[in-house]
Amino acid sequence: MATDTKGKIGQFWQRLRRPLTIMLAPHDESRVISFRVSLLSLWGFGFSFITLVLVVIIFSTSNYRMGEQLDGLKGDISRITSDSDDLRSAIQSLPVLTDMLQDTVQNIESSSKIDFSSGKYGVHQVSGDLTDSSFSSNSRYQDNTNNELAQVEHFVGVLEDLIPMVATIGELFDTQQHFLSEIPTAWPVSGNRGFITMLFGRGRDPFTDGWQFHTGVDIAYSLGTPILAASDGVVIKTSYNSGGYGNVVLVKHGYGFYTRYAHMQRYTVQEGQRVKQGDQLGLMGATGRATGSHVHFEVLLGTEVEDPMRYLSIINPSLTRYIRAKA
Repeated sequence: MATDTKGKIGQFWQRLRRPLTIMLAPHDESRVISFRVSLLSLWGFGFSFITLVLVVIIFSTSNYRMGEQLDGLKGDISRITSDSDDLRSAIQSLPVLTDMLQDTVQNIESSSKIDFSSGKYGVHQVSGDLTDSSFSSNSRYQDNTNNELAQVEHFVGVLEDLIPMVATIGELFDTQQHFLSEIPTAWPVSGNRGFITMLFGRGRDPFTDGWQFHTGVDIAYSLGTPILAASDGVVIKTSYNSGGYGNVVLVKHGYGFYTRYAHMQRYTVQEGQRVKQGDQLGLMGATGRATGSHVHFEVLLGTEVEDPMRYLSIINPSLTRYIRAKA
């Protein structure tokens, strides 16, 4: 039985390895093209092609979803900014409300028998006979006291309403801050210094004056300025690239992002080192194919280069002027 099974497997394997001749005959009676290939090779090619198509589809879908997340993130940041402005206005009014609340409480305590320390509104018993005139006077007095108590309750309500607002905004800030530290949103030059000399996309080559596709943004500043990590990640490559990058550092981040920092005077990290957003990676220089001191900053999503300004402008909306200038 085992011999028969082994024989069948051998026969099947021989069939797969059997060569096939494929001939291509042009209609213009030119030379016929023919080549030999095994059935196993055809199956392997078909499997590889299908796998490649699936990988492209999955990667394109993930890029699309990442773009939707970034758009949603910008909307969340705009809403947080609006809520922060409202909160800032409310907080600025707190001292006034507090002073008014204290004055009102003091007035009530000094001119009435109400003790705020003995429960919510503990009232001392007033001894003596109540005449018509005293009852009328006390009624007016009670109306004034009720109005003042209503003001106190209003102020207390305002203060209590601010507490959950502050807590909610704090939670939103924590969540967004964690996400923003995972994607390249931080300016890669220390102290937010430098100025952009070349944007992402089609532009003039400074050496040949011909058109080229620029895969990042060039940020120029003085020699030796610290270059910083745009987000949390792991340094996966530090090297000298003779093709033009010079001293270059490649960092891997979350969500499939990578960042590349080129033309450094020298790098100050090593491969395998974990870095936080804002940690120093090296010093600005002009190594490789460079006309002056600057850092060439690239953002990659998987293997595809992305416009760095799309991410840098998330937490620094003023950078959108560079995008408009480019357009």
